[in-house]
Amino acid sequence: SGAETHVVEHASSAQFTHNSGFAVLTVVPKYEETLKATREKKKAEDRPKNSLVVIDLTSGEKIVKERIQSWSLSPEGTWVLYREVPPKPDPKKKDEAKKSEPEKAEPKKEGEEKQEEEKSKKKTAHKPGNEYILWNLADGSETKLQNIVRFSFSAKNNQLAYVVSDKTGEGDGIRLRDLGSGQETAVVTQLGQYKAVALNEDGSRMAFVSDKDDYEAKKPSDSLFVWSGGAASMAVSKDSDGVVEGETVSTSGLRFSKSGRRVLFSIKRAALPEKLKLPDDEKVSVDVWSWTDPLMMPQQLMMRSQVENRTYQSILDFGSKQMVRIADDTITSVNFGRDNEFEIGLGTTNEPYLQILSWGDMPQDVYLVDAKTGKRTMICEGLVGRAQLTPAGKYAMIFDGKNHKVYSVDVRSGRKVELTENIDDDFFDVLDDHPSVDKRAWGLAGSTEGDQRIFLNSTYDIWSIDPTGNDAPLCVTANNGRNYKVIYRRYNLDSEQVHIDTSEPVLLSAGSQVDYQPRYAWGNFDRGGFPRVALEADGYLDGLSKSKESNTVMYRVQRFDKAADLYVSDMNFGAAKRVSDIQKQVDEYRWGKAELVRWISSDGAELDGILYIPDDLDLSKKHPMVTYFYEKNAQNLHRFRSPAPSASTINIPLFVSQGYVVFVPDIPYKIGYPGESAMSAIVPGVHKVIDDYGFIDKDRVGIQGQSWGGYQVAYLVTETDMFAAGWAGAPVSNMFSAYGGIRWGSGLVRTMQYEVGQTRIGGTIWDSHLRYIENSPLFHVDKIKTPLAIMHNDSDGAVPWYQGIEMFAAMRRLQKPCWLLVYNGEQHNLMQRKNRKDLSIRLSQFFDHYLKDAPAPVWMTEGVPGYMKGRTMGTEIKKEKD
Repeated sequence: SGAETHVVEHASSAQFTHNSGFAVLTVVPKYEETLKATREKKKAEDRPKNSLVVIDLTSGEKIVKERIQSWSLSPEGTWVLYREVPPKPDPKKKDEAKKSEPEKAEPKKEGEEKQEEEKSKKKTAHKPGNEYILWNLADGSETKLQNIVRFSFSAKNNQLAYVVSDKTGEGDGIRLRDLGSGQETAVVTQLGQYKAVALNEDGSRMAFVSDKDDYEAKKPSDSLFVWSGGAASMAVSKDSDGVVEGETVSTSGLRFSKSGRRVLFSIKRAALPEKLKLPDDEKVSVDVWSWTDPLMMPQQLMMRSQVENRTYQSILDFGSKQMVRIADDTITSVNFGRDNEFEIGLGTTNEPYLQILSWGDMPQDVYLVDAKTGKRTMICEGLVGRAQLTPAGKYAMIFDGKNHKVYSVDVRSGRKVELTENIDDDFFDVLDDHPSVDKRAWGLAGSTEGDQRIFLNSTYDIWSIDPTGNDAPLCVTANNGRNYKVIYRRYNLDSEQVHIDTSEPVLLSAGSQVDYQPRYAWGNFDRGGFPRVALEADGYLDGLSKSKESNTVMYRVQRFDKAADLYVSDMNFGAAKRVSDIQKQVDEYRWGKAELVRWISSDGAELDGILYIPDDLDLSKKHPMVTYFYEKNAQNLHRFRSPAPSASTINIPLFVSQGYVVFVPDIPYKIGYPGESAMSAIVPGVHKVIDDYGFIDKDRVGIQGQSWGGYQVAYLVTETDMFAAGWAGAPVSNMFSAYGGIRWGSGLVRTMQYEVGQTRIGGTIWDSHLRYIENSPLFHVDKIKTPLAIMHNDSDGAVPWYQGIEMFAAMRRLQKPCWLLVYNGEQHNLMQRKNRKDLSIRLSQFFDHYLKDAPAPVWMTEGVPGYMKGRTMGTEIKKEKD
C-alpha cells in the first residue's frame, strides 16, 4: 500500500485478490536445494517443496504456509483453497499396521469371492479425494474440506462447487458452498463417479457429468446433469435424441455461456472396434500407407489418440430444453463468440483438402451454424485464408489470402460484400517472401457497438469500414502509418470491453519500422486524424496493462544493456515511477550496447541489422566477430537478452561479455534462391560492418545459426571463404533427401516446407530440380575451406538428423575439418539444462580457438572415441609439453 515495497524471493504465480487487499503467491525452492536433493537421490517426500505466501497489503503482514502442493484464489472475495503436501509416512505406524493385519478368513463359497471382488472394484474404481483447506484471508479463518476430487469457483457471488469421494464410495457427491455465509448444500449424494463440474457466472446453476444413474451397470455410461436448486436432473444421456448408439456424454469442454442460458458440453464418439485377438505367433504389427489416405501415416499415428477419443461439441439450451449437436467428424468445433451467446456460429472444415496439407496451402470450407437447430450453411468454399466473426456476431469476416480480398457476410441474410476493393492499401502481408499463395491478413481490430462499423488493420494503418458496404471507408490513422512506416494496432487494456467507443480516444501501439522503437499513441476512431503519441521511452516498451478498478497502468522498459524493469503511471502516462530494480544484477557484469546497422544487399535492397558491441572495447585494436542470423531480427534492437545456457545458438550477452562483437543481419528471400538470398544479405552486411567499424578483424569473423539459420551457415561456407569458422545447428544439407522426409515431431511430410514453406524453393523436385541441387550444401562440399561444427540431435523432430550426418560424412570423406555433436535423446533445440551448459562450453571453445587463437580442446584435436563415451567429455585442454 502506498509507497511500501514487499520483497519475496524465488516467487512465482502471483495474484491479487479482487479487492487488491492481498497478494497471493507461490515460493519455489532454491535451485541449489532442489539440485542437491536430486543428486542425493532423496525420496519425493523429502525433497524441497513450494510454499504459499500471502501479503496483507494494508498491514504489511506476511503469512507463509509451508509444503503446499497447489492453491486457487476465488475470482471475487478473499478465499484461497489450498492443498498441503501429504505428511511423510510414519515408519512406526506402518509397522503397527502390518502387525495388526487380520488373519486369513475362511475360504469363500464358490461365486461369493467373485461377487465381493466385483463389488469392491466398483467402490474403488475412483480414487478418494484429498483434504483441502479453505482460507478466508479477510479474517484468517480456515476450514478443512475432506475428500475433494475436483472443484470450481463461480465467477461472481463467491460460490464453490466441489466433488467429494471417500475410500468406500459411500460419500460420493457434489456440494455447493456459499463462501460468504459458509452454508453448504448437498447438490447430490449418490454412489458414482463425478467427472466434471461447472457453475454459471453467479453460481445459481450447476452442470456436471456423472455415471451415478448407471453406476451398477457392467459398463456404466456418463450423463449430463443440471441443477438450479432442488434435485439435480438428467439432461442428456446415451439414450437422448441426437446421441448415436455407443456414444456417451464426455467430460471435456463443460461450461456455461456468460448469461447461463446455455450449457456447452461434448459427446464422446462410440468406441472403435476392439483390437484383433490373435495368438502372439499370429500377431502382425504393420502400417499400411495408401496414396488415398487424407493424411500421411506418421501423422495419422500421432493423431491416433485424438481420433479415438474424439468428442463432438453440443449445446443444451435451457429455454427450449433441447440438446443440439453442433460438431461432427467434418466440422470439429464451432465458434459462438467469446461468451458463447451468438445465435449463429462459425465453423470451418479442411477435411476435403487434407491431402494438400502435404505440399501446399490447405483450403477450408466455411459454414454458418444455427445454435438452435444445428443447421449449416456454407458461405465460402475452398477458402485459402481465414474467417472470423465480428465482435457482435452480426457478420462473418472472410479474409481471402489468395486473392487479397476482404468480405463481410451478414449471418442472417447471407449477403456477401467485398469491403476493400476500392481502398488503396494492403490488408494482407503482400511483402511476405514465402512461395505460399496464402498471404496473412492483418485482421480485424474491432467494431463499434452492434457492429455498425468495423475496423480493419492494413500493413501500417487502421481503417473504419461500413460492413454493409454502403458508407465510404475512413483511414482513422490518416495514412500516418504508411507515410512514416509506423505500424498502428489497437491496444485494448480492458479484456471485458467488447466494442470500441469512438467517442473516446483509442489507445494504439505504434511500432516504428525506422528506429524499431515501440510507442503508444491515442487515435481518433470517429473522425480520424494523426495519432498523438502517449508514451515513449528510451528502450523497448511492452507489457502495458491497466488496473481493473483504477486508472493505474504498468509497463516494462528494456534495452539490450538495461534489464526489463517495471514502471507505474496513470492513463495520462505522466510522472512514471520505476518499481523494480533488476538492472543492479546486470551492472555486475561486462555487458555492451546494441546499434542499428543499415546496408544495401547485393540485390539492391535496403537492409537492417543489429551490432552488439562489448563494453570498454579497445577501439585501437582488432576484435573477433560472430555473425548470427535467423530470418529477421532488427525489430529486437532494443530488447534485453538474458545470459543463459544455450539451447542451440550463441547466447549474445555471453559472447559479448567475452569480448566478441556480434552481428545479427536481416535476410529477405527470393523465391527459389534461399541460399543465394542469404549470401546477398549477409556478406555485404559483414563487409559494411568491417568497413564502418574499424575495430573488427576481417580475418576473425565466424558465423553461427540453428535450423533454418544452420542451413544457411552450411550453404555460405560452400560459397565464400571469408569466415574463419562456422557452426551449423540442425542444418538441412541435402534438399533431395529431406524433401520426402517426415517431421517426426508432427508427423507431417517435409514436402510443404520446400514448395511453399520456409525453404522457399517454390516448386517440386521434378519441375525445379536444379534449384534443389544449387541450394543443397551437400553437392558443393568440395568447395569448403571453412572449419565447420555441426550439432544435430538424434531425437530431432523437425529436421531429420541424417541431414547433419550427410554433411559431416561428406566433409570427412574430403578430409575437411568438421565435427558433429549429437546429444542423445535430445530434440531440435536442447531441452535439458546439463546439455545446454555443455553446448555453451563447446560453442565458446570452438570460436575461441578459431577467432582468438585459444588452444583447442581435446574433443576438437583428438575427438572422443566411442569407448570413452561417458568417461570423458573431451572439453579439457591438454597442456603443451616443454
